[in-house]
Amino acid sequence: MSMLPYSLTRSVDPSSEPITTADVKTHLRVSGSDDDSYIDILIEIARRQLENDSRTAIITQTWVQKHHAFPTDGVIELRMTPVASVSSIQYVDVNGDTQTFSSGDYTVDTSRGVVWLGYQKQWPSTRDHSDVVTITYVAGASAATQTQKHAMRFLIAHWYENRSPAELKPFHETPLGYQVLVSQIHPGSYP
Repeated sequence: MSMLPYSLTRSVDPSSEPITTADVKTHLRVSGSDDDSYIDILIEIARRQLENDSRTAIITQTWVQKHHAFPTDGVIELRMTPVASVSSIQYVDVNGDTQTFSSGDYTVDTSRGVVWLGYQKQWPSTRDHSDVVTITYVAGASAATQTQKHAMRFLIAHWYENRSPAELKPFHETPLGYQVLVSQIHPGSYP
């Protein structure tokens, strides 16, 4: 069994959701308030699903990405985009102590979502163990795009109208409109 070369965990959720309950109710043509709590749950779940499907953080949030070693080519690809900033790069040295890599020794390319090793710099030596390199970074934007919001609306409407866990359609089936919008958000990301 081989291990994944990295792990990715959200450490701080967004402070708010990209669309409101009122917005979703307008899309669903729901006028009463009986389902407001259920719709709120669907909003969060739809955001998380869209982020997973598009590999894009919709609203500003903090991620922790761990690797088993520093890369040999000098470039760390940050897996959740768009990257706003890198908070820290920490590593476990050969003695087993946690160290912080100096921010002056690397450059963050937010447009590409990568960390470049600085000119004539070297990654430090790490202990031969899993998860010895930890990159903490902020990804997402202050507001969602209209495409992202509409993809969420499509997904929420699908779930709202199809509440049963088992139906005649395959469980993984999502609305075609949602799939098209996800491919616009991150081309090639939708299976």
